[in-house]
Amino acid sequence: MVKNLVPMPVNFLYTLIGVQSDISLDENTSVRIPNAEIQFEFRGWIWKDFKSRMTPELSETSVGQFNLMVNGHFAEFAESFGKFFFREAPPRIFGGRESAYQEYVYAYFSSAAQALDVTPKWTTKMEVGTGLGRADIVFYNEVGFVAEVKRFSHNKKEGYRDQERKLLSSGTKEALLQCDTRHYLSTMPEHVNTIYEYGLAFLGPYCGVEARILKKENGTWVTDSVYTADEDEKRRQRTYCTGEWVGQPITAPISRFNRWIDI
Repeated sequence: MVKNLVPMPVNFLYTLIGVQSDISLDENTSVRIPNAEIQFEFRGWIWKDFKSRMTPELSETSVGQFNLMVNGHFAEFAESFGKFFFREAPPRIFGGRESAYQEYVYAYFSSAAQALDVTPKWTTKMEVGTGLGRADIVFYNEVGFVAEVKRFSHNKKEGYRDQERKLLSSGTKEALLQCDTRHYLSTMPEHVNTIYEYGLAFLGPYCGVEARILKKENGTWVTDSVYTADEDEKRRQRTYCTGEWVGQPITAPISRFNRWIDI
């Protein structure tokens, strides 16, 4: 039995439980929590917290970015989302676990999908099983959208260098490759004939994007168009290394999401 524990805020405890199952209380004491049983509650908590921060301005931004995503405007989406994430998100969300970044992205774009007045409505899911793995984020109505999220550790004092470029590019490529090898196309209902696949990689405040459009022709999925890591790197250089953005990786404000801190 664990005794004499230091009290901790409820949101801090939720954070620990939601992103890891082994929690070290001190150098001699640790506990293991079966987080599968409380994942639903944790996700609901994130969703409620996120909605409390969704101002009309932020909602308009997320809806605009979502429309760019699901209409194949890859370069415009990467430009808008990359700047948004750099300006608004903390360097490490909920302790920096990849699953927490997945939750963040899902909450952001799921809220946008639900805000749209469209018929049919968007169906939004997370961690959809395929038998060979789980697709991080799956949306569909008349078309489909799949996103795989990767996250890497980052020394925020170093800025954006060649090492960061390589990590983000390898992350987006790995994410899209995972869509293939784990058969994420099988997560879509039969009526969907167009799918937008995204590989998203996060490194501190930096975001990498790689994407493609797949269309079903005579029962076979074929690649219609792509947005490559090399194309995205031009956007990253422009965003993170020139003009008004120089130096901001070290001092970028957290603003609206100041509770989603590095713990």
